[in-house]
Amino acid sequence: MKIPRNRRTAIIGGGVAVIAGAATVIGVSLRQAPEKGAVEKPASAYAVCLMSELPLIKGADKRCYKPEALAALEDAPVIGGDGEAASVALSSPTDASAPTKDASTCREYNQLTNEGWYAMTAADMRREDYFKRACGTLVLLGEARAPEATYFENGELSEGDVRSLAQTAKFRIGPEEAPEAAPVVAKDEGSAWRITTGEQVAIIQPIAHADFNADGRGDMLVFVAMRIEGGTATASEIGLVEKAGEDGPVTFEAKD
Repeated sequence: MKIPRNRRTAIIGGGVAVIAGAATVIGVSLRQAPEKGAVEKPASAYAVCLMSELPLIKGADKRCYKPEALAALEDAPVIGGDGEAASVALSSPTDASAPTKDASTCREYNQLTNEGWYAMTAADMRREDYFKRACGTLVLLGEARAPEATYFENGELSEGDVRSLAQTAKFRIGPEEAPEAAPVVAKDEGSAWRITTGEQVAIIQPIAHADFNADGRGDMLVFVAMRIEGGTATASEIGLVEKAGEDGPVTFEAKD
């Protein structure tokens, strides 16, 4: 799956927004791989379900969204790191003396950035991270379709899935180094999981279970919040957790 250039997301940075909520059973749990050449179900006919409240966009509650309801979220305020509505000032691509234009929703942000408007100051670049993350999530959710099969039991991450993920994914802040300790996996609040490797902590929050890359298999769209224990540095990203067989392995693909 490739997100159009004018609506791609750069998710790392901009603070941590840990998504909390109870798990919702979504999708099916079939024990066979999808047949090659299977007819894909159109994304337009699918209602994607959030497994928890999505505190990136106001009103993105834990429920199922048909395409028209999902599209309506483009007009909802984007939420910043303080839990309040955010706004980003964008500069003209052609006239440096022109006044900036403010965007507070994904529709406003997408319209301006499609025309080349951009965040110029460091402060607005930081605020823009909230829009990239929120609006990029809407793009991914809008491309979801019903899976033909899935290896995620009841459409959820199991402890075994997360343990496999801890071995294959590099959820860390700073340069990649050989881990000083084996990763420790624990259930976190609601449907989230915690992976602790030495001082590195990653919270994996499932957002939705669906086929997000049109391969017929169910994927987990997740939000990952990372920090260093006892430090101030934080990072976050959004991506797909994939499982190609009943016995794994489970892998993570960042969406940037």
